[in-house]
Amino acid sequence: MTKASLASHYVSYMDRLLPLLAGRPLGLMRCPTGRESQTVFDRGPSARLMQTTRRGALTDRIIIVKTPQDVIALVERGTVEIHAGNVRTDRPNMADRVIFELDPAEDLPFSITAEALTLVRNGLLERGLEAFVFSTGGRGYAVMVPLERRLSVVDAFSWSKAFAATVAVSAPRHLTVNTSKASRRDRVFLNTAWNAPGSLSIAPYSSRMRAGAPLALPLPWDAVLQQTRPALHHVGEAPAPDDPWAHRVHVRQRLGQRQHANLDGGGRR
Repeated sequence: MTKASLASHYVSYMDRLLPLLAGRPLGLMRCPTGRESQTVFDRGPSARLMQTTRRGALTDRIIIVKTPQDVIALVERGTVEIHAGNVRTDRPNMADRVIFELDPAEDLPFSITAEALTLVRNGLLERGLEAFVFSTGGRGYAVMVPLERRLSVVDAFSWSKAFAATVAVSAPRHLTVNTSKASRRDRVFLNTAWNAPGSLSIAPYSSRMRAGAPLALPLPWDAVLQQTRPALHHVGEAPAPDDPWAHRVHVRQRLGQRQHANLDGGGRR
């Protein structure tokens, strides 16, 4: 993967990518020398990045993008992966989404991953929450729940942990929220760490620093659940004609009493 091919990839997806990035605190997995053994992860504008990146993409403390040119500038400076927060910088303590990562054990049949995705989706729908799915560039998937900015990051994180625990209890043979390697064997790990205050997660449409240049790609729910194996997508693929997340901008939902009901621990701190 070259800088030119990655820049071309982002240009082709820019109308879908930029609204998911603009105004969010970013982290950048960079490979400035072109050698994967010499990677750096920038959460803030280091002295070197300040010198080499367009000023419009930086503030004094965080990295943000506002324009397509800002995104391309990051690629020009060796960025391979883009990670984003669950907040906007104008209200940095208020979550506007939560994300559940589903990380299946190695060699786990995809049918179990699909069942785990279905359980998470159905659990959200039962609470009146619409969610969107994307591949993370490997075996795993993530489920993004857009929210109105009415709940603090701390409370949104607490809710996500309680929801994940509740779903895992309903299907203990297939799901776990336990971080130990032993408990994750033969199951899907339902990870909520991406919702913790200050955390970042792989951005949809970002490339991954892995062989073959896979990317994190938003997908239609039906397409994912009808698969028989994880489908990898790569930098250079043409965008699907229809944006599977187009409806996301029209979703208005919050974490209220209905969403907190019947959760393990109540869903609060």
